[in-house]
Amino acid sequence: MVNSKVEEYIKEICSYVKFKKAHKEIRIEFLNHIEEKTEDLMLEGMNEEEASKKALVEMGQAEIIGKQLNQSHKATPEWTILIITVLFSLLGLVTTYHMLANEVVPYSGSLSKNVTFNIIGYISILGVYFFDYKKLEKYPAKIFIGISVILLLQHLFAAPVYGRETWLTLGPLSVNTTELSLFLYVISLSKLIRSLDLKSVKGYVYLTLMLLIPVSLYIMLKVSMEIMVYLVVFIMFMFISKVKLAYLLSVIGTLITGGGLIVLSAPYQLKRILIFTNPESDPTNAGYLYIQIKKLLASVGFKGNGFTFPKRGLPIVDSDLVLTYIIYTFGWIAGITLIILVLVFIARMVIAAKEVKDIYGRFLIWGFMCIFAMEFIWNILMILGFAPIVSVTLPFISYGGSRTITQMSAIGIIMSIYKGKSLSYARLDSLK
Repeated sequence: MVNSKVEEYIKEICSYVKFKKAHKEIRIEFLNHIEEKTEDLMLEGMNEEEASKKALVEMGQAEIIGKQLNQSHKATPEWTILIITVLFSLLGLVTTYHMLANEVVPYSGSLSKNVTFNIIGYISILGVYFFDYKKLEKYPAKIFIGISVILLLQHLFAAPVYGRETWLTLGPLSVNTTELSLFLYVISLSKLIRSLDLKSVKGYVYLTLMLLIPVSLYIMLKVSMEIMVYLVVFIMFMFISKVKLAYLLSVIGTLITGGGLIVLSAPYQLKRILIFTNPESDPTNAGYLYIQIKKLLASVGFKGNGFTFPKRGLPIVDSDLVLTYIIYTFGWIAGITLIILVLVFIARMVIAAKEVKDIYGRFLIWGFMCIFAMEFIWNILMILGFAPIVSVTLPFISYGGSRTITQMSAIGIIMSIYKGKSLSYARLDSLK
């Protein structure tokens, strides 16, 4: 029931909408409305041509509608998330500079490397912003299998660093594949879990494999933080995908029981927990970091101690323990401000996810938010003495190479999703 006048009317509406990706959805939506109105008028006795003309009149002026739609379909990034990301990265660069200038860390050239990786990160945000994230939805199984194979190869061939098989070396390049894997698993699970038939046993078998394969690989790679982050993401996805409550509870119960048995069966794991609760029981070994961090923070005033951080006073202070340096140097004002920015950053991701109409895009933001929230919050809590010390960095702030690029690329995907937040893609997908 599409004639030339209807096409001209819709084309005029779209001419006022600057976000061209919205044109196809607008066209389908208005064709449906016009068709419904035309059919109703034909039932009242009008012929098709008269009914079509009157339907267009009742729809309203194309210019007014087009300008209204242009406002609702504005393709703008989520500025708060973007600005806070840049602030975090600049704080990381300033911190690295002062660490080097005051010989807190010995790495020559690390500032130039950090600047380079941040510039590449900014470029990746811009590049991914213009990338159509919906293309990722076509290959969830391939992405899941691909990253799982890479992690397996990493376990078989990568040399451990500090007992963890985190890095995969490719010639002159070293890639933090475990950090990358978390984001790639989110990209695949955002589609895979929703595509399962959760009314059948087969669906739950696949769901269980999606849980066990990555967790098993992370256990082999000895990366505890990645295990915790993946489990939180997976449970959240199951919850919002309305997986059967019995299965969800059984998974949570099994994980708690399994985790408890692992801790009890491995003396060193139990010791780490006991040391966290009482670091003074082993002050020269397992409790050393807890005691040193506590001493450093206890000496900090509201404005900080300036650039007097003890040289070589704390290992990995440029990565996992960078918050200790920030609070010690710039004071609790800086520490509290940073924590507030982190909370705003996470809250804005939650709000952004709720504003996005596309289900796949919404799942991606939820998943990325979980990764960032877990890493930020755990790092902050362990520095403040409320969580055991594990290998986890402050996103964008801690010194990092491929990890920084990975995290900023995730921000680029969030920006890409948010600019098309008004598009549901549901009607478009149904026509494919």
